[in-house]
Amino acid sequence: MRDIFNTYNDFFDSEWYKKLWNRSKSKQNKVFKSPRLEDEIYKDLSNGDSELEAICKEASYLLSTFDSLARDVFTGFYSLSPKQRDDDEMNPTVKRINKPIIEKIIADDDFVALKNICEGRELPAYDASVEFSEKICENLPELMESLKDTKTLETLDKQTQELKEKLRDLCAENEVKPDKKREQKITHAANRLHKKEQQISDLEKKSHDALIKAAPKMNEAVKQAVQAAKEKAEETDDLIHAWGSSASTRNTCVPQDESIINKVRRNPKLLEISRIMGRYIKMVAEKRKNSFEYGLGQKYDITLGKNLNLCLSSEMALLGTPETQPLFMKKFMEGKLKQYRKREPEVKGNGDIIVCVDESGSMENLILWAKALSFALLDIATKGKRKFALVRFCERTETHLFLLNEYTSQDLITAIEGFMRGGTNFERPLGEACRLINEEGFENADVIFITDGICAVSSEFAEYFKQQKAGGFNVRGILLGDDAGVSLEQFCDKVYRLSDLGLDEIAKAVISDKI
Repeated sequence: MRDIFNTYNDFFDSEWYKKLWNRSKSKQNKVFKSPRLEDEIYKDLSNGDSELEAICKEASYLLSTFDSLARDVFTGFYSLSPKQRDDDEMNPTVKRINKPIIEKIIADDDFVALKNICEGRELPAYDASVEFSEKICENLPELMESLKDTKTLETLDKQTQELKEKLRDLCAENEVKPDKKREQKITHAANRLHKKEQQISDLEKKSHDALIKAAPKMNEAVKQAVQAAKEKAEETDDLIHAWGSSASTRNTCVPQDESIINKVRRNPKLLEISRIMGRYIKMVAEKRKNSFEYGLGQKYDITLGKNLNLCLSSEMALLGTPETQPLFMKKFMEGKLKQYRKREPEVKGNGDIIVCVDESGSMENLILWAKALSFALLDIATKGKRKFALVRFCERTETHLFLLNEYTSQDLITAIEGFMRGGTNFERPLGEACRLINEEGFENADVIFITDGICAVSSEFAEYFKQQKAGGFNVRGILLGDDAGVSLEQFCDKVYRLSDLGLDEIAKAVISDKI
């Protein structure tokens, strides 16, 4: 390639020179602009994270800007309104590789659901971004094989920046003290720089074609990574609802919450219970919102009817002209006027809660669900300022009291991890429930009795328990076995059967009854 500048004046008078320094703006390694607060949040979360550090170290051998990609992914998940940089502000590798990955994340079908979980919430956003980074890292060798010119472009970019700095210094010196030899050096450096930029331009075209060919691989890699990130965000969200403070449930990462969540993740049994429990606690929150968000008689939906007091103004407007009055009368007579629906709040399940959970050997496959539902009911009791007791039983009983502000996460873990095994005795847990009501001040208690087996109570005990119930408490039975429910009907006011309903349907019914 021949030199484009023969003399210093050729260089100095060229349009290329006039635009040179505009092209020399400092390049950024991130796709998104992020406020300082978000930078500090990410720094705090990633500080000491050996998992992310190992992922970035491994990936950086193939993609030098991978750590910046991980940071951008967090911004994309967490930020309320992430702002993207202009292309000329980005490091060339960021523009060629990171930016297309970010754009594919945003275009993915799961992104909206993922964003709903992560937006403004530190821990779900961070965990999801680490999971995404790990999955992309797994596919990076194959992906970068298709984009092998990236390393060459990075080398050329670096050489170009060095030449620009050298040329800038020479021009600055020559402005102060013009010198013919220096002008020759400037001309030589300008020609070298021009050739490097032309090389980059040619290679970028080739790289762009390679990127188009690699698009299916990148699409699939991003899709898998986004799916994994969504699942991780959902898991973290469930764990936060199960174990986090009220602050972390909203958005702030509380250190003790992160610690307990990491502990739960290391225990498969706790993790599975927490996933179910978190899901049910979110169900509780939604039910509570539906019960109390709407004030007395507040409008919340549109229906059809003939109540003129609730009729929409657009329907009443039909009375405004003689031509549309017959249409109004027809809709009125047929009960098809659009009108507001109003919701009246219901108050139910206001008593303390006692849950009796069968821990006989046959319950082993269902105990995780039973414990998860139990502690979702604890959440209801706690938020309603009610007492809660868990009575675990087989032939014997073990009682855990959870009084307001008097229990810790470790108390929950202790109750969850235990499993008694053994035979089944219904009279002991029911007798313990009576003791709690009579001696421990459980007022207007709601008793939930969870079992899978047949174990009739004696007629004497049945009569005793009936007298106790006359004091004002009720019992709901949950039957997870094959029994027709006869044994539970001896002492339960209502029985939910797994043979009739799914586990989630039972949970929904019990939760609705307690809110």
